[in-house]
Amino acid sequence: MLIDWKENPVLLDHIMLFSYNPDRLAAFYRDCLCMTMSRHNSLIKLENKDRKLLISKGESRKLGFGAFVFSDEVLLTMFRESLGQCGFNLKPSPSPIFTDSSFSL
Repeated sequence: MLIDWKENPVLLDHIMLFSYNPDRLAAFYRDCLCMTMSRHNSLIKLENKDRKLLISKGESRKLGFGAFVFSDEVLLTMFRESLGQCGFNLKPSPSPIFTDSSFSL
């Protein structure tokens, strides 16, 4: 199974950052980048027309994860199967933004 990445690019959808003070960091992004802010359990979600960001309590200046998006479910399934055939141990996605078909490495 071969995926033509030039024809089917995978795009960065959002990232999750850790912060000792997530409310303060979220307020910074909200104010500086004109983002709307909402809460999803222990995560703070920030969003504007160009980007999405999640912030969680933890060690500051640490990336929790980067979340990539495929153009359609077929490509996501092909990629998942390809990784499985290569022996990768796939886990559920940590992102509350994605559906149950999402996964992480």
